[in-house]
Amino acid sequence: MAIKQVIWGKNFEESCNPLLLTFPPHHAIIFSSKGGGEMAVKCRPVAAKGALAALGWLVGLASFLVLGKVSLLILTAVFVVTLTLLRRSDKLRAAVMIGIFAIVGGLYALHYQTNIYSKLTAFDGKTAHVSGVVTDLSYSEYGTNVTVRGRLEGTHGRFTFLLPDYAGDRHDLAPGDGVSVTARMKKPTSTATFDGENYSRSLGIYLTGGQVESWRVTEKRRSPATFYTKSLRSDLSGKLAAACSPSAGGFLRAMLCADRSALPAAEKAAVYRSGLGHIFAVSGLHVVILAMFVSLLLRPLPLVRARAALQIAFIWSFALFAGFSPSVTRACIMTSVSLAAPLFRRRSHTVTSLGLAAMLLTLNCPYALTSVSFLLSFAAAFAVGVISPAVCRDNVKDPKLRTVISYICINVTTLPLCAIFFSEISTIGIIANIILLPICSIALVISFIYIITGCKLHFVIRAADVIVQIVIKMCRVFSAKSVCYIGTSKHKLLVIAGVFMLSILIFAAISKRRKRFFTLLTSALYLTFCITSAALSKVGDKDKIVIISTDKGYAAVLISGNCGMVFDMSTRGRAAYSVNSVLTERHVSDIYIYLHDEPIFNKISYEKRLYDNAQYVAGEGEFNVNIFSFDVLNSSVTMQFSGREIFLSDEQITIGSERFDPSGFSKISQFMA
Repeated sequence: MAIKQVIWGKNFEESCNPLLLTFPPHHAIIFSSKGGGEMAVKCRPVAAKGALAALGWLVGLASFLVLGKVSLLILTAVFVVTLTLLRRSDKLRAAVMIGIFAIVGGLYALHYQTNIYSKLTAFDGKTAHVSGVVTDLSYSEYGTNVTVRGRLEGTHGRFTFLLPDYAGDRHDLAPGDGVSVTARMKKPTSTATFDGENYSRSLGIYLTGGQVESWRVTEKRRSPATFYTKSLRSDLSGKLAAACSPSAGGFLRAMLCADRSALPAAEKAAVYRSGLGHIFAVSGLHVVILAMFVSLLLRPLPLVRARAALQIAFIWSFALFAGFSPSVTRACIMTSVSLAAPLFRRRSHTVTSLGLAAMLLTLNCPYALTSVSFLLSFAAAFAVGVISPAVCRDNVKDPKLRTVISYICINVTTLPLCAIFFSEISTIGIIANIILLPICSIALVISFIYIITGCKLHFVIRAADVIVQIVIKMCRVFSAKSVCYIGTSKHKLLVIAGVFMLSILIFAAISKRRKRFFTLLTSALYLTFCITSAALSKVGDKDKIVIISTDKGYAAVLISGNCGMVFDMSTRGRAAYSVNSVLTERHVSDIYIYLHDEPIFNKISYEKRLYDNAQYVAGEGEFNVNIFSFDVLNSSVTMQFSGREIFLSDEQITIGSERFDPSGFSKISQFMA
């Protein structure tokens, strides 16, 4: 027998007795017979201790965020008790690793809260001076939204400001400019329509400029890297959109840059309801496809470690192009940890890679642990990298069946989170992804080629245009029937169903004898869940009245079965996003909207955000709209709904005998009619 020893680029063969040889544990050993067959003994994987450390770290952070300082006492007590109980167990080493890092994670969260979060939020309601670099700009009808990374009284942080536009002129600002802003600072607040406090906190933004008193540009292009990166991204995405048809250009921009602003609401709804909406979150899928594409290009390069280093450089270049959004940063860290294993003469270890990525992300901002995208990203990655391989091991050999099981694992694992945070869930996501995801991957690779070549190969991007048009049409076909998606108004039942199926799936992953049985049971339950949910979605909700309050005005949504009547009372379209969520959660498809004032402006706001087409009415007089009849006189609405008299005005809401002040609603409120 010949032995080939591969020492990371150095090969030699010698005929000898393998039992007399001793090789270092990190070398890859390949035993080759004279017939040419090989039996490989893989190199040692990255130590699983990293996964234990990450688990402890995340437990410590989560405990502190939920319980506060008392969590440190609880963690210490649990650690001591565990050491006492397991002092003679072979699991002691793992318990010590988890316990130590749990306490370290709790202490780090305490340090972060004391020295960064508390110092910044102490300026809530006070006028303060912020100096730093503009990292992002966006424009709205209310002004210019500016994100600044800088210092406030010596403390680093990220801050957002709204600079009002004067006479319609945009400010002479660009990403990378140095600015100095004086404003009355305030903590991000939550409204009835948006949980702004938790969302901003998960992004590391703890203060906003509520009232800007003065600002000035201190230095143009203070951060050249930020300026040229943002400019390059804007230029390339603009050329990409210009080279395609409007719908395909908006789709490709959303897929490459997570910029969904140019995508019509109807097409966006079709993609999300088909279960393909995850391609608009620039994340793991894009990074993996890019890494595979680069790997094919670098295949002639003989050095494994050099290929890994170049792949890492390429994916971080893409992260730079994508603007270092949280989702793509997470994906790049996770992929880099896996690709970096050969650099240290190790095999990648999925759970360790996930754990180290989570540690690095929460090291920058512990509150990222509460982000919806963070939870979904890691849940999906854990499903496809850990649960699915464990379920298929020694059980499923067919690659196509493995792919189907992977999609089932992802859908079951993320179902509880989707039921809590989103208004709709696709029931045909598995089928749509199996058919359309490979097609989208081709369009993504073609777009990469077009961008890498400096947007010169126009015939290449035309091919991507045709592919995307096919994808959009197929998404419309998939989402045409209302049974293809379900609302999440009964999210508690969906969460219970998801947790139950996930528990069986985990049994299938850890079981040795009945793996096939648990896998089939989970698949059958998931199929039954989709069919049952789709059937129940055809049954409309009982008569309900939902009040959505904004900082100016409110919207009243009356729901009867699958019909919905919306009364927009002076919100200037601010409630449109929440109205869409309320309607989609309850699977309302027939929508009618009364616009109290500024009907043209408000109609545009609703058309941008509503997934389904609506009919609009305005003015005063008597109206008969489907099953709804109402009178409008002196800007007040009077009607009968489900046997109760409803009165709506800017100053008062009356439902039967109950009267309410519209400004008194701090969250979305529901009433049974």
